[in-house]
Amino acid sequence: QAIWRAPHPAEELYDTQHDPWETQNLAGDPEQQVRLDAMRSELRQTMIEVGDAGVIPEALFPTLAANSTINDYAQQHPERIAQAVDLALLASVGGESDLERFLEALDADDPVARYWGAIGCLVLGEQASPAASRLKQALADPAAAVRIAAAWALGAAGDVGAGRAALFAELDRDLNGEEELLLVNALYRIDAAEEIPLSWLQKKLSEPDANDYVVRFAKRLTE
Repeated sequence: QAIWRAPHPAEELYDTQHDPWETQNLAGDPEQQVRLDAMRSELRQTMIEVGDAGVIPEALFPTLAANSTINDYAQQHPERIAQAVDLALLASVGGESDLERFLEALDADDPVARYWGAIGCLVLGEQASPAASRLKQALADPAAAVRIAAAWALGAAGDVGAGRAALFAELDRDLNGEEELLLVNALYRIDAAEEIPLSWLQKKLSEPDANDYVVRFAKRLTE
């Protein structure tokens, strides 16, 4: 299971002819820069052309595509998908100089952009400490996915107490199953899962329509 555990490098490139087991990541090799730039560009263009709904967090699906499918939503909003693709890719490989872009995203009308703005700050960790006040404002965002990502990022940026408190406060909100999954994942990643109240876990175990992954998570903790 260790292969699935974070952190992983944002990019991986392997010479599968000479390294079939993919043990030597060449993504940091300067000699591969031209190839990497070309592959990044092609990936971005393809994601935008197909309207890649993978950049939309599942916690936002019910809100954005309540009466349709998330793929239909993506096809109907190509400009939003393009913006989300750029932010998602930037969050994966960006640096401290990109913090201003993430802050701008937190002020966007699109909740998907706001989510990626918060995730960008999360990935930066302590380098996002200048964004602490803006992340605190995002704790009141109407979208739970944004609030959770902002709370997680706030803790990573250095305000651990405020970040943890905000995440635990979400346990008392009326969240959909995917929002709950995002929340418990965040609590797990900050080593706070065992502090989730037993009453909340038992409630999830008794709900017939609870998210299956949340139920598995609750079972593991209660056992």
